[in-house]
Amino acid sequence: MLLFSICVLYLTISRGIRTRIPWPWTPLTIYCCFLAIFSWGFGDFPMAGYLAIITATLGWTAGGCMFSLVRAGRIEWRWVYSSILIVQSIQLIVCVLQRSGFSIFPMDRSTALEMAWRVNGTYFHPTALGKVGFALSILSVTGLVAPDRSIRAVSVASVGVSGALMLLTGGRANTIAFLVLLVLFLAFSSLRSAHRGRKRNSRVLWFVLVILIVALIPMLGSRFAVDPEGGQRDRLLAVGLRQLGRVWLHGTGPNTYVESAGDLDSLTASGWLVHNAYVLIAAELGVIGLGLYLFPYIAVAFRALKSRNRTDAIGDISLALMASVPGFIIICWTGWGGVQFLIAPLWAFVLGFIFEALGSNGRRSTALEFREQVRVDVGRKQNSSAAGTATVFGALSRLER
Repeated sequence: MLLFSICVLYLTISRGIRTRIPWPWTPLTIYCCFLAIFSWGFGDFPMAGYLAIITATLGWTAGGCMFSLVRAGRIEWRWVYSSILIVQSIQLIVCVLQRSGFSIFPMDRSTALEMAWRVNGTYFHPTALGKVGFALSILSVTGLVAPDRSIRAVSVASVGVSGALMLLTGGRANTIAFLVLLVLFLAFSSLRSAHRGRKRNSRVLWFVLVILIVALIPMLGSRFAVDPEGGQRDRLLAVGLRQLGRVWLHGTGPNTYVESAGDLDSLTASGWLVHNAYVLIAAELGVIGLGLYLFPYIAVAFRALKSRNRTDAIGDISLALMASVPGFIIICWTGWGGVQFLIAPLWAFVLGFIFEALGSNGRRSTALEFREQVRVDVGRKQNSSAAGTATVFGALSRLER
């Protein structure tokens, strides 16, 4: 993800497209720099934590740059949706091979024994892959209501692959978050379409949703039947709250939880983290650091709320983000993977992309510039009469004037 972010930044700068400063991450960066100098220090563990925060910031910036490339007509929306489908399909192929007995990208022995039938794709843990699928689905679902039939087909396929990944990885929180995302997005879209007097293939989409629910509910039921308490979560949460009570003001530094809380519990000392991202962040960064870490998420949610009534592609993106909020809360409440080094940058990339997309809300000049740049780019390949079809989801020509 770090290399990909650097490539996107280079492509954006080399094309002369303006790159925005990731200001939602600036307060956290300043806060961490201050405490690193005066409290946390620069040991091996906190340095790895600082790198994780830097990588997430770069991921957010790269996501914003990616949308800038789309807005400038350098990248087509079909490429965005197709890329998501390709990435998820590769993961699905790996998962099927793992389920068939092939030893590729194996988990460590203890994790594999604990996971039993669950597979992990190219990631270190099944739930990590589930979190990737959830994040990419936030963008995929926006194509379900696109006027362009090819984009709808790609998006339906992508959502179906995501459902298959949820089934094979077996993550309860990820699966519930994924289903809630789909239900809320389709509900929001249906309500808006009904209000506008339009139907946008809602029957087909609800049918797809029913199929996914029927396929995933038995897996969820079996997981809850086998492990209703979620393993050692209660014990680890109790340890996390005790540690938070000791260092709630400024924490002990990123990536130092096991080192600092290991004296409270033998399981924690062996490397087990508290399975609650909010408690983990607060224990490592302090309650102020928790608020600053969540600030980018709050900022993009606020922008989505402001843009929810738009009837163009930006409105679809805002509805998808709003539909994902419960999923983010569920995933972070039941696990710590959302802040893990390999997952946090991808989440930041997706949210940075959405944040930049929603940033044009209410700015007429930006919307018109977006439309004209796309038309100029398409005019090089097609007749001028077809130029209006190359807008976002084939409908950016309807951007609000």
